[in-house]
Order: sequence, then structure tokens, then C-alpha cells
Amino acid sequence: MENSVERLPEEDEYRACHIQGEKILNKKARKYTGYELIQQVKMGLYQKGFPMDTIDRFINEEIKTSE
Repeated sequence: MENSVERLPEEDEYRACHIQGEKILNKKARKYTGYELIQQVKMGLYQKGFPMDTIDRFINEEIKTSE
């Protein structure tokens, strides 16, 4: 058997990342701000298995635009 990870289509993957990212953001925003908050969100999403390009897209669209 192959050891391949099934990838979701890009938009579905982004939607899943967005949902998880919002959860992490709401939780971490109580304790962290600015750069530390961004790093905590990135770390949480990466640990959940999202690729860095999807994480960076979420960060750019959701966090950096709201600052």
C-alpha cells in the first residue's frame, strides 16, 4: 500500500484551515498579541497538518487585515 496523504481540493482545504484558524485565533488572542499571536496561530495550524501556503493565506487575509 502507498503511504500517500489524500489532499483536499485547494478551496476545501482553505475552508477547513479557516475554520480551525478562527478557533485557534479566538483561543490564543486572549493571551498573545501581534507577532506572538501570528506565530501561535501558525504553529497550531501546522500541527493540524495544513500546508504553509494555506496557513500564510489565512494569516494574510484574516489577521494582518484586521490589525
